[in-house]
Amino acid sequence: MRLFVFFLDPYVGIWVLLLAYAMQLGLCTDPWIQMGTDIADDAGCSGYTWSGSNFGSVVSSSGDGSRLAVSRASNYVRVYEWSDATNWTQSSELAIQTTDLGSSMQISRDGTHIAIGGGGKVAVYEYKSNAWTLKGSFLQSENNPHNGFGDAVSISDDGTRLAVGEPQHGNNPFNCTNEAAQGAARVYEWNTGQSSWDKMGSNFFCHNKTDDKVGHSISISGDGNRVAVGAPETDGPEQCYEYYGAGSFYCSSTSPNRGQVRIYEWSNAANSWQVMGDYIDGSQHDGLGSSASISRDGSRVIVGVPLHDTGCSDGGTAFVYEWDSTSWVKMGSDMTATCEQRQVSNNYGGRYARFGDDNNFGTSVSILADGSHVAVGSGTSRCAFQRKVHKVLDRGCFSYRQGIRVV
Repeated sequence: MRLFVFFLDPYVGIWVLLLAYAMQLGLCTDPWIQMGTDIADDAGCSGYTWSGSNFGSVVSSSGDGSRLAVSRASNYVRVYEWSDATNWTQSSELAIQTTDLGSSMQISRDGTHIAIGGGGKVAVYEYKSNAWTLKGSFLQSENNPHNGFGDAVSISDDGTRLAVGEPQHGNNPFNCTNEAAQGAARVYEWNTGQSSWDKMGSNFFCHNKTDDKVGHSISISGDGNRVAVGAPETDGPEQCYEYYGAGSFYCSSTSPNRGQVRIYEWSNAANSWQVMGDYIDGSQHDGLGSSASISRDGSRVIVGVPLHDTGCSDGGTAFVYEWDSTSWVKMGSDMTATCEQRQVSNNYGGRYARFGDDNNFGTSVSILADGSHVAVGSGTSRCAFQRKVHKVLDRGCFSYRQGIRVV
């Protein structure tokens, strides 16, 4: 089994350090082994701003870890093969000369399909006859402007079902307010006879009729029958107060931007998507659902809560839930990043700072196909060596390496 973890220095933006998880059960010493040399953008820093080329901002690997897709948004997606057991070899380059296309991406578990989203479009490429070819046509939003269509994508194991998020979607038909970021998500299925992507059922719209950003994160199960949809700005119940006479009301949420994840299951009988169990909700200003990942069989889901206070402000956390046939039950304890006071200066008797504030642990999450391991990433950190913090759940083993925590 391999779990890939990627590092990207946001100030350079051109190096992708690929690490493979090769821990054996019971072995807790140095579990990380780098596979091959660093993968770099051959353009280097030439002609780029201080922020770099964004090569490696999105990465995805096949289920067996032998094929890797690396995106440089608005330019190309490169595919690498682990062919000789010693290094990565570039096998293909998919040109995507569309603004922001490639800001989201996922390769199917069998490694034969790549879904690429962003900039109001989604494209699926299929590998056959030793070449990557566009499968069907580009998918585009039903709205103008696109409102973030393709900002999140997820594809089933065999590449026949595709989930797409559009977190800035507005003006939907379900009597939601006219705020601009209610969000939407939808699922497409490949129609072999028509060689086209057909939408399955209706769109998933706003969770709470406000600026929910439904579809900010999205994850589809291996068979394509279950979908987890995150809406990190969903508010809690509102309280309304009458003022300035009858008929005038002021309404506010008791827990704004708490966030929410809903899991849907496809019903052949009803020919529609049905919500499974209760919603997974966060607390005030948690942003739960900023990231989400569902296991291959759809029985476990991990959700990121990057704005949750854990003793540190916006330290972040992640929760794992399991389906017990009637509801989603939380598994184990919360996963959090390091939060501690450290001495940073000896001046005036010692100056201390709290490290862990604004870590945003849970900005990115991923769960292994069988749901036994998870990886959690942080969005920012006050220390360079903590810029990306990952946590992998594995039978009690615990070690640190280059800002990675393995538990």
